[in-house]
Amino acid sequence: LVTVNPASLAVAYSLDARDPSRPVATVTLRYTNNARDLGVSEYRYTCYRDYVRLYVPEGSELIEVKGAMKDDRYRTGGRAVTGQVDVFKDLGKTVFAAFWSIEPQTTQEIVFTYALPASAGGQVNAKAYRLDWPKQSGNDRVELTLDLEFGKKLQRAIPGEEAEHFGDSKYQATADSVTDQTFEMTF
Repeated sequence: LVTVNPASLAVAYSLDARDPSRPVATVTLRYTNNARDLGVSEYRYTCYRDYVRLYVPEGSELIEVKGAMKDDRYRTGGRAVTGQVDVFKDLGKTVFAAFWSIEPQTTQEIVFTYALPASAGGQVNAKAYRLDWPKQSGNDRVELTLDLEFGKKLQRAIPGEEAEHFGDSKYQATADSVTDQTFEMTF
């Protein structure tokens, strides 16, 4: 019997909306695989393999992905070989999807950078921005870190920021994935 120790996933979402005509977002997924390394003969039990799907507003355009893999290192001679990124539409969203694999006792990141559609820039021009963070079923241990730059002084934010961060053109906050979350800012 092989047991896999708990792992951790952290998500960082940054936004540069100083130019509302082309806001650029970056999502960084950082996964730590705490499984015991049982050797090559037991790779299927300890290596974390995933086809990551990032659902973003429809019309978003992929700029760059770092960390996508063709296959796990066991199958590519111990090397990380860059893999393709699939782009498609699903459920009224644009989806960026890629394979990645994290070896036991390591931490790895996959980073998606993309331009948001004009509607997101329209929110900034309308002096308001809303971000939804829906809970993913079965995933209660994810931490979300937000770092949003608008180039305009924030007037109000729900939920509010820590006192040392309030009063500038950035919104910085952290949240968990226990429930659906909505972040609203006005300028």
